[in-house]
Amino acid sequence: MLCRNRISPAALFTALVLAVAASSSALADSYDVKTVAFSQSESFVGIDASGNFTVNITNTLYGMHPTCGGVAVSPFSQCFETYYTGQTNPVFSTSAPSLIYDNGYACTPSPGGQYDVFSGRCNEGFEIFGGESGSTRGVWIGPDQTFSLLLTGSFDGGFINSNGDAIFIDGLDDTLVFADNVTTNPIPEPASWLLLGTGAIIFAGALRRKASRRYTL
Repeated sequence: MLCRNRISPAALFTALVLAVAASSSALADSYDVKTVAFSQSESFVGIDASGNFTVNITNTLYGMHPTCGGVAVSPFSQCFETYYTGQTNPVFSTSAPSLIYDNGYACTPSPGGQYDVFSGRCNEGFEIFGGESGSTRGVWIGPDQTFSLLLTGSFDGGFINSNGDAIFIDGLDDTLVFADNVTTNPIPEPASWLLLGTGAIIFAGALRRKASRRYTL
């Protein structure tokens, strides 16, 4: 009579990998929230897939001797400030930079019956929306069905890129806000790595046993 394993090593290893993936995918993303401006006289132009974004600040130029980023410009000139990932200070210019914008599209997310959604924006599975939940008026953001309360306020137009970074107007607080998704590419937790490593060891041992196994009648 032949003796065979009912569960193959490959199936066991695959199950471990899927378990690790499932444990990390269910977690909500984390965001670093920054106020870009305290006046709606400025407006967002767009955001690219890397999180670089541009603000049109032309309406903040006043008088007969306006300046753009501290540099004198002629009256009626345009002025833009662009925030690049990894740089503390924005770059000023009199024309919009040639970024490839990844602004998403207007949508009405369906986060569940506990939310009253007013407006939103979607892009590749990421969503941001303003609305109410109970007595809270706020802005929620995140991958589908794993939303986090970003701030109390309102979503009055904005954009979200395909990596979950967002820029938007908070009309209630009269601010322009940037939300940087810092967990778009999450690093597995140590426990997850341990589980995966253990699975690899078991898989290698099973292969060795299979190679040296002899069947007996």
